Amino acid sequence: MSGRKCPILAWAAKSNKKLGRKCPKMALKKWAANVRDANVGPQKSRRKCPILAGAANVRAANVRAANVRDANVGHTKPTIKCDEQENFCSAPSCSSSSAHVHVQNRGQWPAEVLAKFLADCSVLGDFVSEEEETQLLDEVWPHMKRMRWEDEHWDGQIQRYREREQMLENWLPENQALIRRIWHTSFPAPFEPSPYVHILDLHQDGLISPHLDKSRYCGRVISGLSLLSASVMRMRHKSAELGQLCVADLLLSRRSLYRLSGSARYDFTHALLGADESRFGTQTVPRERRIALICREVVVPTAKSDQID
Repeated sequence: MSGRKCPILAWAAKSNKKLGRKCPKMALKKWAANVRDANVGPQKSRRKCPILAGAANVRAANVRAANVRDANVGHTKPTIKCDEQENFCSAPSCSSSSAHVHVQNRGQWPAEVLAKFLADCSVLGDFVSEEEETQLLDEVWPHMKRMRWEDEHWDGQIQRYREREQMLENWLPENQALIRRIWHTSFPAPFEPSPYVHILDLHQDGLISPHLDKSRYCGRVISGLSLLSASVMRMRHKSAELGQLCVADLLLSRRSLYRLSGSARYDFTHALLGADESRFGTQTVPRERRIALICREVVVPTAKSDQID
């Protein structure tokens, strides 16, 4: 820059001298106003130098693009095929809940237990588009990349992860709309979602051990949006008698939304399988880094909720 405060000033002075104008300063102001109105927009009107502002925008865009590449946000879908013999499709493009739920030992489940589980557990494929996924990751990634990977959660349930919470009002407006879409889908009346969105970044080598979320922390409904990659959630009945028979796997395909309530929430433990066990039916689901946006019901402290684990 050679000590010049604004490259426009030097350009305008040189340009006006060639044209023989008497007042390069006035020409500069008019030219800068035109550039601002055409390219910068009303929110950038306070900037003194549109060229410098444009350069800053380009640099910011390049940084975002680099972050997306570093986070492996490519749109290559996991290599999962349809299994016709088992009468389900495990491809990420499937949208029905039944295509994402594989019940093991179905014929040995008590009919009432199976009916309640299927009614209280759902997975919706392609809940957001590829563009909306990138939009969410663009906001999440700058915060997550500054955090270090944790080897184990304080309760021992999660390995190789990092996490944070973000209130709805602190999200960008376009992403607030996506979160409200999750709320509208997963929290019908009388359920009320918590304003805090839990962002869980799970390493490629990470996993979540079988557990039941405590009502005092999570409420009656848990719903999560899966980003970056597919994974498999293992559901197992908590009782010793039914735990060996009543097992089901949920395919959490990329950009899918899962919801657990009722029986699936209280009677079944859930776990996210590690790379060695990540299978859905007969198909292997490659484990990659996964980011989940998890929404929970707002918790109203009661004596009953404190007793439920």
